[in-house]
Amino acid sequence: MTKIPPCVFSLASGSRANCTLVSDGETHILIDIGVSVRYLTESLKKTGLSPADISAVFITHEHSDHVAGIKRFTEKFTAPIYITEPSYLAFIRGAGFEIRNKFTVQKNTVFTENVGNLTVRSLPVPHDSAACVAYRINGNGISLGICTDTGKPGNELLDFFSGCRDVITEANHDEIMLKCGIYPDSLKYRILSDCGHTSNDACADFAVKLAKAGVKNILLSHISPQNNTPDLAFFCVKNALDAAGVTLDYIGVAPRLGLLKFPPSAV
Repeated sequence: MTKIPPCVFSLASGSRANCTLVSDGETHILIDIGVSVRYLTESLKKTGLSPADISAVFITHEHSDHVAGIKRFTEKFTAPIYITEPSYLAFIRGAGFEIRNKFTVQKNTVFTENVGNLTVRSLPVPHDSAACVAYRINGNGISLGICTDTGKPGNELLDFFSGCRDVITEANHDEIMLKCGIYPDSLKYRILSDCGHTSNDACADFAVKLAKAGVKNILLSHISPQNNTPDLAFFCVKNALDAAGVTLDYIGVAPRLGLLKFPPSAV
């Protein structure tokens, strides 16, 4: 068993690929695997791990930027894959193959699974997929909530994340950039809907509520390269926190590709 210090790393975040490593030092899990096994191997090596060290993979939903690496990963490694049944059925229709060692995450209820010393809970969130869930991971130095895709981070998600020290949440688009951009109207409406993606303004409002609920560190994720910039997302959230008179220990922006430790000061 490979041991490393407890940590959370963003490996990829955005419309093309998403993958997050969560480790309590002995149990190492991935949230989504939208990257190639080659990229995963290269990224994990920088943390002291390899794909063979992964204890389990938890999938948020079936969109390709979250599942693209599953086939190759399951051909080479035996870690269980956790996914909701609706997402799994949609995945099979799109990918044309079944996942071996698959376990089911419940769609409409809070789901809890213990993996090593980590406890993983899921919560359904609105998104334009067959099913989508947020995760909360606790144990042995880890206190993390992660919601990569949702059109509306509402009170239920706020309650789910309350008490977490660290949260990864979506800041997908600037509404003006999106509305004035080149996307067709149908796609704009989908992104702006409650089942689409979280805007900077909605993320900022959510961040204020999270900070008031005790969250200390926030990582902004799934930044659109067409309809947003890292600076726009960051300052929208930062300005809202300042206006509300609340502070965080750390606000970061996940890169589309590349390893980012969250928070950077974590042991």
